[in-house]
Amino acid sequence: GYVLDAMTATGHNREALDWIRTYWGGMLAEGATSFWESYDLRWPKTNPHLSLQADGTSGYFVSMAHGWSSAPTAWLTENVLGITPASPGYDTVNIRPNLLGLKYANGSVPTPHGTIAIRVDEEKGIDLDLPAGVEALVEFGGRNNVFRSPGHHAVPAN
Repeated sequence: GYVLDAMTATGHNREALDWIRTYWGGMLAEGATSFWESYDLRWPKTNPHLSLQADGTSGYFVSMAHGWSSAPTAWLTENVLGITPASPGYDTVNIRPNLLGLKYANGSVPTPHGTIAIRVDEEKGIDLDLPAGVEALVEFGGRNNVFRSPGHHAVPAN
């Protein structure tokens, strides 16, 4: 997570996305169903458990379900979907998507008001569902939009 934040702070968002693909994507390719405490691209590809002392073999001490390793989830929400709180409790949110070369991205953010759901498509634009009590300031396609009412909102690509 710290590496992703540092890459973002220095303007290397595309490289950060590539790192997610390599590192966390590597875990998924190994069959991960949760984020691991650590992952080494050099681990045997046939059975990564053989490199872990957690199951009684020789190798590394590694948890196969480690919450802090879920940092890419927050990073993708903030840096690709572009959703960040602008006030406490998500009363106001900023939404500034940056697909970083992806064709589309979709996700949701739980808030005290309910779930914000978004789909960003480079060709179609944004589909946004806001819960009551949330005001969204959306910057996309060179335009600024403000949505104050709950429900479905659309922002065309161009």
